[in-house]
Amino acid sequence: MSEGNGLSPEEETFQEFLAWMAMGRQIKAKFDAHGFQQPAALSGALGSGHAQASPKFVRISPPARPESPPNAQIDWIWIPANRAMVRTVVLAILNEGKIITIKALINRVKNILPRSSAGTVYNIGAQLTGKIEKGDNGWSLKKGELAPYLHKGNIWAPKELLQNQDLAESRRMAIYHLLGIKTKLQLMEIFRELKDGADWLQSPLSKDLVKDDLKVMEKDNLVRQMGRSKRWARVDDK
Repeated sequence: MSEGNGLSPEEETFQEFLAWMAMGRQIKAKFDAHGFQQPAALSGALGSGHAQASPKFVRISPPARPESPPNAQIDWIWIPANRAMVRTVVLAILNEGKIITIKALINRVKNILPRSSAGTVYNIGAQLTGKIEKGDNGWSLKKGELAPYLHKGNIWAPKELLQNQDLAESRRMAIYHLLGIKTKLQLMEIFRELKDGADWLQSPLSKDLVKDDLKVMEKDNLVRQMGRSKRWARVDDK
């Protein structure tokens, strides 16, 4: 970290680059305003036409979209059900429209999320008061309530119906997808590629969130850091 500003050397250098580009554009505008011929070095540095404040990023194509529920909209998010939050999975099961006994619900949740527990499902039920009906025959989703859908091993929903951790999983999928296209990227490169090239990503995005995601993905043996280069790659990337 650089003293006084909390930035890493890479971040500080990038900020200085942006400031240099901004100053160059101001000088170029003065040459244009007076009709003076621009020095070749200035034109070469800024390029022709409208200069960009930062490098251009090519749009990243989204990951292949699996089969979706019939009613899914084009902007719905999907994540593997076994990576979703317990609350999300419970709601998706109840959204099938049937009354289900608590025992059967717990078994279904545990089949999808083996590390979940009966106590967690009961706690989720308490949190969903007002959204679900509880009776002698079991639980069901209240009529008119909106919830995620479970379809062929994936959870589908508009962004607003997902939990923050579900959205984090969607962002991690995007990082994994990106590293399959552009291998061996540093943290800031991953962040900027997603910010400027992944217009389809609906999850919150910041440098710190990407940093946390990489730690989780490293623990899950999905990505690895390449020695002292501080570049990240997928574990399956040789």
